[in-house]
Amino acid sequence: MSKRVKSTANKEYESVKRALFQLPRKYAGQMRELADAAGISYDRLRRSTSDVETTREGRNLSFLEVLRLIEASGDYSVLYATCAELGFESPRRCKDDDLARKSDCSALVERALELTSATGVLSAAVKAAIADGRISENERREILQAIESVQKQIETLRLIVGMAKS
Repeated sequence: MSKRVKSTANKEYESVKRALFQLPRKYAGQMRELADAAGISYDRLRRSTSDVETTREGRNLSFLEVLRLIEASGDYSVLYATCAELGFESPRRCKDDDLARKSDCSALVERALELTSATGVLSAAVKAAIADGRISENERREILQAIESVQKQIETLRLIVGMAKS
């Protein structure tokens, strides 16, 4: 049995775009600091969250960049909009007694942040390994362990999203 794949090629995700546009504007005058804290270049953040539709090239942030931006800002509006687009109930929309029974966004948020953390560990391991121009056996093992951790977090996210659709 093959699983049907739903086409999303023409989906615009307007609520996510709107939330992403608003996020840095809540930190007026501090966009550069927010970009630095999230590890995104200022120009890329400015271009990615612009409402000007002159060009699409280079305007889309990666999933990990968005997670870092959310974590750096402490503003989860983009994640709430994403949850709504994917059919999750977000914690801010659920009553406390409903959280235990409904597919909610809190597990997704937790795992997404754990993925960001695991990716940071992988980045640090790679940076440390290449600092001297060669990769030792210990460094190689550390990198492989970090990759495995990232893969586990991705698989867990995939399972959570799959459960939300059932």
